[in-house]
Amino acid sequence: MTFDQRLEHHFSTPVLIQTHEGLEALNQSLLHQIESLKATSKNAAEDPLNTTQGGFQSSPEFSYLDTDHPSVASLRGEIIWPAIETYLIEALQVDPVFTPLTLSSWVVCLESRDWQAPPYPSHGVRHHLWDLLC
Repeated sequence: MTFDQRLEHHFSTPVLIQTHEGLEALNQSLLHQIESLKATSKNAAEDPLNTTQGGFQSSPEFSYLDTDHPSVASLRGEIIWPAIETYLIEALQVDPVFTPLTLSSWVVCLESRDWQAPPYPSHGVRHHLWDLLC
């Protein structure tokens, strides 16, 4: 796996952009795993109060990056956590070892005419870094 990386500033927000190459097999495995999840899990997008309308969204109780699937573990360990550590060091200039962090994750799959409003915390203010996949 190889990747290019740059840090851009969008107004006052630093944005880490990574472009990865050589992930075709990982992407195919993740897609297969997500298709299986869609076939066997309740679709939270069917809830009229959900910010996702149409398509598929995993349930709020499900944390996708905590699953034991080997491809998800690879995504989490080789791409997501290293990117978070890089962002903390380069953009925020903090030590990742001493920075408490909660990672929330879910699956959202949208097709033509489906949509999603920005997610918001429903029970008080919580700060999370999340990843939308699919």
